[in-house]
Amino acid sequence: MSEINLAPITPAIEKFIPLGRAGLLPALHAAQKIYGWLPQEVAAEVAKRLKVPLADVHGFIEFYSLFYNEPVGRRIIRVCTYQACALKGGDGLLDHLCSNHGLEAGQT
Repeated sequence: MSEINLAPITPAIEKFIPLGRAGLLPALHAAQKIYGWLPQEVAAEVAKRLKVPLADVHGFIEFYSLFYNEPVGRRIIRVCTYQACALKGGDGLLDHLCSNHGLEAGQT
């Protein structure tokens, strides 16, 4: 794996550093905006800068579905398929999008 340039992360999360753990969520959003996903090196740097355990950082990344710990496509389409959404046509919309783009749900 290529080395990740961590230089852009400091100015991006600088304002969240005094918040400590409370600044973790916005700091992770800022970091993901820079890299497109949250590699291990970035997660470790966020933990170090905010002075929170790395386990907490990974907990946030794994819990929140909008954080990615592996590279993803440039454009992400999310379709709700929970029961209430399915009743309003969510499943049909997902099927339509998949067939139009030649993909299965979850593919890139």
